[in-house]
Amino acid sequence: HFATHEQARRRVFSFLEGWYNIRRLHSSIGYCSPLEFENLHAPHQPTSHRGLPTAGQRHGREKRPAARPWTTRCSTPNGG
Repeated sequence: HFATHEQARRRVFSFLEGWYNIRRLHSSIGYCSPLEFENLHAPHQPTSHRGLPTAGQRHGREKRPAARPWTTRCSTPNGG
């Protein structure tokens, strides 16, 4: 039991954010934990000299990547 409501709230928050949410499996990321997901994908993300993501800078590539049908809109000359 906890002495105060605030003490209980802090312990619940600590459990959820410090353990449960980062280790439980999430369906939106292929039923892996956020830690596993980050470990799988983080090494492939380019970083700046400070170790921060580069926000899409393309080093060494002059051409844009090929269009993917799920990310590009089809449009007609009339804008539709």
